[in-house]
Amino acid sequence: MLAEWLEHRRDVLIRRSKHRLAEIERRLEILGGYLIAYLNIDEIIRIIREEDEPKPVMMARFRPDRRAGGSDLKHALRALRKLEEIEIKHEFDGVDGEKAQIEALFASDHVQWKTIA
Repeated sequence: MLAEWLEHRRDVLIRRSKHRLAEIERRLEILGGYLIAYLNIDEIIRIIREEDEPKPVMMARFRPDRRAGGSDLKHALRALRKLEEIEIKHEFDGVDGEKAQIEALFASDHVQWKTIA
């Protein structure tokens, strides 16, 4: 009975970690779009001012992830009023570190049991 409960706890740990990993990957995509926009802000402003259809030009120029699409560039331009490059990089590094920890958890039975304990 104890073995079944421990196996259940392990299954819950894996499911919870997979869910968190999916959230982290979505957030990394957004932060990546913010970094692209921040580091290329002059070019993005030029494209927006000069092009009749700026979205396809920005997509071709900066190649954001297909799921993120051009909307992240728009959101990034709005968010840049509030965020600075250092804050974006700090959050990106933190989230990326958490992703690495979860991937290490998936790779090792020992780490999974240690986490359960």
